[in-house]
Amino acid sequence: MTLTNEVERKLKVAEALAEGQCGGSYADGCILLSCIISGIAADLWSGKGIDPKRFIEVWARYADESLPRF
Repeated sequence: MTLTNEVERKLKVAEALAEGQCGGSYADGCILLSCIISGIAADLWSGKGIDPKRFIEVWARYADESLPRF
């Protein structure tokens, strides 16, 4: 299984939770999605004590450009 397939599978679970399946909620989906992003960031940039920086770096580099900026 490739990393892309693994991430897609986890995203489907997060979406299902957000839609209320399995007794989940939107908040549950958001928590799972945050964990997925954190895991991807940890794989891309290893090291200790840099979790918040690498989490933001994933968003900054890979977020869809068409999304609104606040």
